[in-house]
Amino acid sequence: MNFQATGTWPERPIAFATKPGALTYTKVTISTDFLADSCTIGDYNGDGNADVSSGRRWYEGPDFTTAHVFRGGHEALPRTGDEAEALTGMSDDWSDFAVDLNGDGKVDIINISNASASDKQNPAAAPAPQTHASAFWYENPGNGSEELWSRHLMHGDVQLESHGLFDVNHDGQPEFYGACLGCEPQATKGYYQGDPSAPEDAWTYHAVTREYAFPGGAGFIHGLGFGDVNGDQQPDLLERDGAWLDATAATPNLTQCPGASCGWVKTMFWDGSRGANGGGAQMFAFDVDGDGDADVVSTDNAHGYGLAWYEQASPLVFTRRQFLGSAAPSDVAKYGMAGFSQAHALEAVDMDGDGVPDLVTGKEHFALPNGFGEPDIDGAPVLYVFKTVRDTPSDANGGSVTFEPHLVDDGVGVGQQLAVGHLNDDGIMDICVASKLGLYAFLGE
Repeated sequence: MNFQATGTWPERPIAFATKPGALTYTKVTISTDFLADSCTIGDYNGDGNADVSSGRRWYEGPDFTTAHVFRGGHEALPRTGDEAEALTGMSDDWSDFAVDLNGDGKVDIINISNASASDKQNPAAAPAPQTHASAFWYENPGNGSEELWSRHLMHGDVQLESHGLFDVNHDGQPEFYGACLGCEPQATKGYYQGDPSAPEDAWTYHAVTREYAFPGGAGFIHGLGFGDVNGDQQPDLLERDGAWLDATAATPNLTQCPGASCGWVKTMFWDGSRGANGGGAQMFAFDVDGDGDADVVSTDNAHGYGLAWYEQASPLVFTRRQFLGSAAPSDVAKYGMAGFSQAHALEAVDMDGDGVPDLVTGKEHFALPNGFGEPDIDGAPVLYVFKTVRDTPSDANGGSVTFEPHLVDDGVGVGQQLAVGHLNDDGIMDICVASKLGLYAFLGE
């Protein structure tokens, strides 16, 4: 089972496509309401067809026209981007994962809500709607039952806007990553671990980083992931200004975690220009350029512009290679295509079956409400696949890789998290998107 990509269907690991895809897609509209900011893929009724879950519903495959309510929660939210949305326009679903957590053979659903300040936590009141910064898993009763699924609190203080699953401790079970404001030490980034022998118990938070000053005392920070950047087969935490490695990896390029006995050490690869609210979406480590070591990919700014990869040209020394900027003429001339802002979600998955991960991302529609200074707030909410092409003359920023843009759609964009996996049996990668503009599936051709 591959826990490293969001939206995995547990019976079908999705590290790579099994058949070549043309990077063209058929759009399937599941709902046009703003119900959630995330979706995932799983066979929830055990009929052998992939289903989609998002918000408080799951939708039966293969046509996704039959919906089932499996938990409490809100209905459609306003999506106009006006000031009212600042209070009512954040959904209670920012991350979804489909995993059998209690080993009964039925696929359960993990739902992580939107972040907030830690003093607003009240997880006992969830999930009607699920409260801020809470993580629950919902126990699948099987057979397409219409009853509400039993809910189990995983943790009541899950911060940040980018989450994912990763087997951090090599036990074959998923952990999920995020940040905790009220844990000890406070205001750190790390991961949450469950006990497979007691799946209904709360999960334990493990701090990895030093303490951070979270802007405004709230958890609305961007950019997080896990991967192996130094090739020691151990997990490294990726965040917006560096990677945190196991403390046993001694190298002069690392600095000891200051002010905390965290057991991890840090290597820098950001360029230091992110600012208080910098950082983008989910982060991944893989061999982008094919030279045998791991590089890092990330969107630059969830509320600004830019896509980049970080080339590991020598051990734990990273060079930033930007390949997408804004729609300004100077950026278009430099990077070769018009850019887009608000790239709030990212996946790194082989979309065309050539054995090399590609990037899936796009522009979130009103990532912040109108009037909060988002650049190009009314721009088209695009969704792209960027094909990774190695050994080519790159842009003016150097490197030996280009990312070939393939427009998937210009009317949906992304939410907080994408799901990529198999929605049918053709072996070609498909995409699920939930955003303020609705819930959609894109079937690869």
